Amino acid sequence: MTDLGNAIQAVEGGLLPANRIQGRPQRPLKLRERLAHYRAPGIGLVLIQQDKMVWSAGYGLLETGGDA
Repeated sequence: MTDLGNAIQAVEGGLLPANRIQGRPQRPLKLRERLAHYRAPGIGLVLIQQDKMVWSAGYGLLETGGDA
């Protein structure tokens, strides 16, 4: 897998909780799990490396109440 592929995989599958509890293991959440947890209809992401946009993607719904 390329460096970009690894970076995308890390974003999609390795989000850590915002709050840490000492002594409790941190389980990374997948992006879709995080969207469901916060009941967020969708999100757009951009990956920037060395001042250049190298990747962008949208996840979830375009608008609340929609199906695409």
